[in-house]
Amino acid sequence: MELNAQPMRGLNTYINLGFQDAKYVDIAPTIRNQQAKCRASIAAGATARPRCVQGRVNAAGEISAPIRAPKVSISASVSYTGPTGWSNVGATGALNLSFQSPAAESALSAAHTVINASIGLLGGEVWMRTANCSNCSNKKWFTASLAGLNYLNDSRRYSVKLNYTFK
Repeated sequence: MELNAQPMRGLNTYINLGFQDAKYVDIAPTIRNQQAKCRASIAAGATARPRCVQGRVNAAGEISAPIRAPKVSISASVSYTGPTGWSNVGATGALNLSFQSPAAESALSAAHTVINASIGLLGGEVWMRTANCSNCSNKKWFTASLAGLNYLNDSRRYSVKLNYTFK
C-alpha cells in the first residue's frame, strides 16, 4: 500500500506499508524426499541427521518459514525543496524512515528502524551542495550469513557532496 502527497509546493511526502505472510508452496519432490529422510533419522533416534537443518528442512524435520521475509515493512519520507530568499539559491532537505519487523525463524533479521537524512543548498540548475547521514541512529543488525559468518549492515555514514553541471 502506498500513499504519496504534495501538501504544498516543494513539499513531498510518502508512506509505504507492506504486509506479508510468506510461505513455501509447491515444494519440490527433492525437498520432500530430504524432509522424509530427516524425519526417518529423527524417528530412529539417530544422533547424526545429515538431511536435517539443510536448505528448507529444519532440525524438527519441518519445512522452515522463509527467511528475510518480514511480516511488516514501513517506509516514510518527507522532502522539501524551496527558495531561501538569496538570489538564485534554494534549499533542500529530506528525512527518510524505514521499519522492518523481524522475519520468522531468522536470527539474522531482528526488527529495526533506519533513519536517513540530508540537507543542502541549490544554485539554480548549476550546482548543489548536500550533507547526508545514512543510518543516522547507527542501528546494527545482521543482513546475511555465509559459511558460519554473519555480516552486519552498513554503520552510520556521513557524507558531503558537491555536484556541478557543466554546460
